[in-house]
Amino acid sequence: QERYGNMTRVYYREAVGALVVFDMTRLSTFQAVLKWKGDLDSKVALSNGRTVPAVLLANKCDQRRQGLCPKLPKLENFTREYGFVGWYETSAKV
Repeated sequence: QERYGNMTRVYYREAVGALVVFDMTRLSTFQAVLKWKGDLDSKVALSNGRTVPAVLLANKCDQRRQGLCPKLPKLENFTREYGFVGWYETSAKV
């Protein structure tokens, strides 16, 4: 979220992995995914200098009918192109 953008370096310190989550029912959260991935990659790295592995999570998959599923790009290609190690659908309800 925008209000935490200035503090992310503190949260990322010593990270060895990351989860980037978007809400399948809100397009704006998917549009922010690359901002968060870029922020992560620019502020933290592993001891060998490589970027921290990040997994993309598509949350609220239980609300598929109201969500973005038909509008989402092919997430396999998206994750590969933008350096995520993979992606998963998630839900707090399922």
